Amino acid sequence: MSEQFLWQGLLLKEVSEWSEKIKEIGIPVGNVRDISINKRARKRWGQCVKMPDGTFSLNFSERLFHKDVPESARASVICHELLHTAKGCIGHGCRWKGYAYLVRKKYGVIIKTTVSAEELGVPWKYMNKDPKKYRYKIICEKCGAIIYRERISALVKYPERYIHTGCGGHFKRIEG
Repeated sequence: MSEQFLWQGLLLKEVSEWSEKIKEIGIPVGNVRDISINKRARKRWGQCVKMPDGTFSLNFSERLFHKDVPESARASVICHELLHTAKGCIGHGCRWKGYAYLVRKKYGVIIKTTVSAEELGVPWKYMNKDPKKYRYKIICEKCGAIIYRERISALVKYPERYIHTGCGGHFKRIEG
């Protein structure tokens, strides 16, 4: 059995489970007709496309389905995309953000408009980047996930203001 087939089965199972959980808290998830894994996506984790008939097509980066990627990373991205299927939630407006808050409050899944590989806990080996080229190193105090940054940013200046999407821990700058 191919690894792609196993990933697809896992994806279908997890999307179905999260769809039901989201519906349980009163969020009207739309009709998803197609779910796929995208092997080429490098700048996004997932995508929701509204089809002409009003149904939705979801695709997810294959980088989320490696064995050493935390389940919380997939949950975050799957829930993010499922929320886009709710009426009035194609963008990241107030309704979408409100629904993201409800999912976080009920299930502890941290859903953001954008999220980095480091925040999700996706290992560097899947990112086609070399962490040695980065000047700043930030670590999650709860799970030990490491984030590298080449330039100064709000995360580098004020890491304590940020919460790790993967585990809910706080960050601390350790180098740079």
